[in-house]
Amino acid sequence: MNITSIKTESFNALLSKIYPIKNLLIFIVSLFGTHFLWKLIVEGNHQGHEIYILGMDFTSFFHHISLFTAKAAYHIMHLIGMTNTQIHDTYLFYQTPNGGFVNVVWGCTGIKQFLMFIAIMLIAPGHSKKKVWYLPFSLFILWIYNIIRIIVITYNTGLEPSSFDYWHSFFNNPFYVLMFILWLIWEEIINKKKNTV
Repeated sequence: MNITSIKTESFNALLSKIYPIKNLLIFIVSLFGTHFLWKLIVEGNHQGHEIYILGMDFTSFFHHISLFTAKAAYHIMHLIGMTNTQIHDTYLFYQTPNGGFVNVVWGCTGIKQFLMFIAIMLIAPGHSKKKVWYLPFSLFILWIYNIIRIIVITYNTGLEPSSFDYWHSFFNNPFYVLMFILWLIWEEIINKKKNTV
């Protein structure tokens, strides 16, 4: 047995071990790859609205998204009975005697996570026809989660302004867990169903 055939057999053995988890590896590489790409090309003020992508000013564009997100959270808060909430531009106030507020800046819009999930789904193996409906559905679920996150942070900051950092951090990791769950549903349920189209 020559060295070339030994290397080929070793490589084939390695591939056979990796194959069952290849889609998981694709997910992990996509997740971290898009995260680091975002860090490389995006520069922004995390407490304000200024944001630059590849050196170009996208502040105005993201401010519109922040305003839309703040208004959506505000309207949902009123729908569920939180009528002592006020909005001014991108600022949400849950009015209590201690009176804290939340400023919905570009980092609060979920755009980064939405773009990451789009990239993950575009790279993920599977039927394009199924992705056409599953991707918008998943983005809607992520958007709803983000709105709930903003509402809970606003409510708790209104009750106790010093709790903002705790609640803001509390919701970060579950965002990525939800992305993983949505990918897992795709991988284990949606993509495995026989394509009847």
